[in-house]
Amino acid sequence: MQSAPKNMVPVSQNYTTKELFTMLDALSTAPVVLMSTTNNGARILYFTKHSAVGANYHRQREGIIACYKVMKEKYHEQTVKSVLEATNSAYIFIHTSDKIEQDSLPQMIIENKQPAWIERLEIPQKFNDIIVAKINREKW
Repeated sequence: MQSAPKNMVPVSQNYTTKELFTMLDALSTAPVVLMSTTNNGARILYFTKHSAVGANYHRQREGIIACYKVMKEKYHEQTVKSVLEATNSAYIFIHTSDKIEQDSLPQMIIENKQPAWIERLEIPQKFNDIIVAKINREKW
């Protein structure tokens, strides 16, 4: 496998890919599962110690459908909780440049109107187009 370039290209004017994934890697000392759109899954898998539910390059339809139900469909609490539980997701990763659907969980999190069992994390300001939220199953 070819290694990633040392000076990875900037993802935004504020940070590089390496800085973004170093920040994500630091979310937990142990590997965890990140729920994100399938557009981000492959990069999470490659650049961090963490797992992703789905990625747009593979045919594992269960992961792709799970991502779609949580990240794209209109929010339905029982469906979302069921998928997050089944996938053992610990965090939700949102890149605001992704297409965000109206009435979806990511839209609720962006507007800071998420359910009580989801906690938006404070991350460095330079990642102003990124939102990371922790799933707190104790509040379900």
